Amino acid sequence: SGQRLWLVKPGACSNQGRGIFVYDTAEDMQQHVDSKNAPWVLQKYLEDPLLIKGRKFDLRMYCLVTQDARGGAFHVHFFNDGYVRTTSSKYSTSSLDRAVHITNDNVQRLGEDYGKFEDGNELSIEELKSYLINQAKWPVSVWDSIEYQMKALMIDAVRAAQTKLNPRNIDNCFELFGFDFMLDASSRVWLIEVNTDPSLEVHNFHQGQLIPAMVDGIMRLTLDQIFGTPSAGAAA
Repeated sequence: SGQRLWLVKPGACSNQGRGIFVYDTAEDMQQHVDSKNAPWVLQKYLEDPLLIKGRKFDLRMYCLVTQDARGGAFHVHFFNDGYVRTTSSKYSTSSLDRAVHITNDNVQRLGEDYGKFEDGNELSIEELKSYLINQAKWPVSVWDSIEYQMKALMIDAVRAAQTKLNPRNIDNCFELFGFDFMLDASSRVWLIEVNTDPSLEVHNFHQGQLIPAMVDGIMRLTLDQIFGTPSAGAAA
């Protein structure tokens, strides 16, 4: 489409949509990035995003990284459920409104249409699959490809940061990361960002099931491996 939109994000403390803005000129970006003492991220906007009923969305998936004792190997665990975050406004590249482009709950909840289309502006992964197959008319097998791409991107990201993980060499160290993905119109998966300390707030019924199950899975893959007292719950 040839659009020239860019996201500008603080390089630190930018979770929950804080400090993220949309620009369409280099001059505006340069004016915003006015400090050489702080890191910034300039991200080219995805030109052909897949939309849900004309609105932008992204996926939040979770990745647990563990490390064997005594500086052993890192392991990447993909939690097989997540959720979809949607906007309330119609997608348009002619608008620089944050509510059109940024799906974070802290941004969307400020709009008057928050929750109008989806409870808490969120869908389950199963609801996304249904939309892709029944309304977007993608093949039933498309989710296998999407999940494969997400797993591969998680592995690549962890490998890229491996030397920065666990710098104090703590035994049995582990961390949960929130990975944000987008899909384009050709079913390619794009990694948007990786969040440390991802939000575990519950905004709807689906998250009320998802978050406790994930936390239980984390405990079984970490603490239960040390103390040998496996808890009950669904597998990660």
